[in-house]
Amino acid sequence: MSFFLRLPVIGSALFFALLAACSSDHSSLAKTASVSTVGAGGAAVTSVSTVTTTGTGGIMVTPEPKGPTKLTVVNGLVDGGAGRLCFVAYPPRAAEPAQPWPEAIGGLPFGGVVSTDAVDELMPKDSAIEVILLTGAIGLSDGLSCADLVATPLPGLDVRTLAVLPKNIVDEKKSMLLVLAGCVGGEDHTSELDMAICGAGYAPDQPTVSIFAGFMSRIGALNKLPMQFVHASMGLGTASLRLSPGFDGAVGFHVANPWNVGGIAPFPPYEKFSVVELGTLDEAKLSVYGQGAAGPLSEDGFEAIFGASELALSSLSDGEGVAFIALGASPTVPPGSWYEPFRWVAVPSDP
Repeated sequence: MSFFLRLPVIGSALFFALLAACSSDHSSLAKTASVSTVGAGGAAVTSVSTVTTTGTGGIMVTPEPKGPTKLTVVNGLVDGGAGRLCFVAYPPRAAEPAQPWPEAIGGLPFGGVVSTDAVDELMPKDSAIEVILLTGAIGLSDGLSCADLVATPLPGLDVRTLAVLPKNIVDEKKSMLLVLAGCVGGEDHTSELDMAICGAGYAPDQPTVSIFAGFMSRIGALNKLPMQFVHASMGLGTASLRLSPGFDGAVGFHVANPWNVGGIAPFPPYEKFSVVELGTLDEAKLSVYGQGAAGPLSEDGFEAIFGASELALSSLSDGEGVAFIALGASPTVPPGSWYEPFRWVAVPSDP
């Protein structure tokens, strides 16, 4: 089961779900006792810190190893360019000191990754947390607090609320991941392939800009390479994913089928191979298939994936997890001027 959930742009009820995960990936997420939610009123239900899987002996409880709370943010805005985030108290508090993050005025570019273990300094305590996205002329945010930016709109700077996270999120001793996805929209951001670029329901005046939130697992055998795969390409839709080791004529192994938008799969992480067993790492590859399709929509080698990531291919080590995050338009869409093509970003599961 996927424990990622698309968090809608503010409108009616807002929610954040932390779901017990199982070994397959599902995108239809129903509210259960294991779901933590925050609605417009801010009331939260309890969350869980363990997940269940079914094995030959019946139901087993697989504990997620606890460690320092960490946060990784990845920018997958297909048409939005660089962005910054504000994490502010919800409901708003007077004299809110929050500053835009990351600190770099230029913001986080498409495909950019930023991580921190100072989550308790970044996010407000003792309240739900409103996540605000800054895009467009983000240079205008220099020297201004998040409260200033919300209170006084600046021409060219787009400020929008994406979600409200529950107040206990900072207390989760896990590796948190937030992935920006979808399209911000705009008058000239249009094509006959709109939905394959930006996702279902997109129009220039109906953005699909979203945030996917969840946790990267720290579970992993010391003699294997733990891997998970995050689907943040809204234009791609439901797909399946195969991993091929770096050997001539190697067979591709299913690692996620179905692989749904907003999903992270599998859980526990995929551990069929050690680094050595993956063969020539440069030649290992990920292949994306449409549902029921015989041929791949894309084939991306590890050399290209890690070449476009801050995480170096040479740094892969048994026992240290890696999350592969799919971003951009569907791989079926040819290059264009206003949107980013399909690509992968690899990040450490426990940065």
